Amino acid sequence: MMRAVAVAGITGVASQSFTSCGTAEAHMQNFKITSSPDPPVLGEDVTMTISGALDKQVTAGDVVISVKAGPISFPLTVPFKRNAVDPSAFVAGQDTTITLGPFKYPNVNVPLIKTMNGKVEMHDQDSEQVLCSEFSLPAYSATAPAQDLSDAPFVDCGADTDHVKNKVLNVDPPTIKKGVPFTVNGAGDLDEDIVSGVQDIQVDLSLFKLGMSIPFAISRPVTAGHANVTVGPITMPSIPLIPNAKGSIKMSEQNGEEVICYNFNVPVAQEVAV
Repeated sequence: MMRAVAVAGITGVASQSFTSCGTAEAHMQNFKITSSPDPPVLGEDVTMTISGALDKQVTAGDVVISVKAGPISFPLTVPFKRNAVDPSAFVAGQDTTITLGPFKYPNVNVPLIKTMNGKVEMHDQDSEQVLCSEFSLPAYSATAPAQDLSDAPFVDCGADTDHVKNKVLNVDPPTIKKGVPFTVNGAGDLDEDIVSGVQDIQVDLSLFKLGMSIPFAISRPVTAGHANVTVGPITMPSIPLIPNAKGSIKMSEQNGEEVICYNFNVPVAQEVAV
């Protein structure tokens, strides 16, 4: 969720990297995002701070993402819904601050492509805008280590000591195909409150690889308890010359202990017959 500068009386922050595309009616009020340094420097530490206050409860909606780097375009729409909603969450005027970093801003191995441009826009259950941001960020040039992943779309790579117990992850349909919408439903029991931690993300798109280790801190803790979230339906975009998006997502909490870990391998282009 990103929206950077204000329009029509909504407080924001000027930025070289992020510009607002939101309206005065956007439901994320007093929203701002800062990047230090701005713009980020390839291979060097960057810290991002996101803050704001929702003026209505968001129980479902979608996030529309578009990224363009040279000839590569990546459009993606991700619907979401919270299957169990805490009535005390998202109180009007309740400020939340999330700090990401410091983390190494990645070098993306796409020769001759210096910049990636994009847009992130979020809508709520009533199709009303929550927030919107356009961005222009540097992209180029070093490689990341290759991933050794199975062909299954999502594989639990966590340990018995993970802080999410009784994990359930269902994909419908179970075999993901390019151009065919799929939905992911995840549930589990978080056994502790989480106030900060690290999110490790590795993505291998064949033409380029992306690796990030992002510390985070949340002003209002994620409390222990049962969680049930549905994401989708998602239709993976077609990206020329890139058959699959492979990688892993791993989260650790404030004590360095693993919360959850999943490998993924999803198609983004049809295989070429030979």
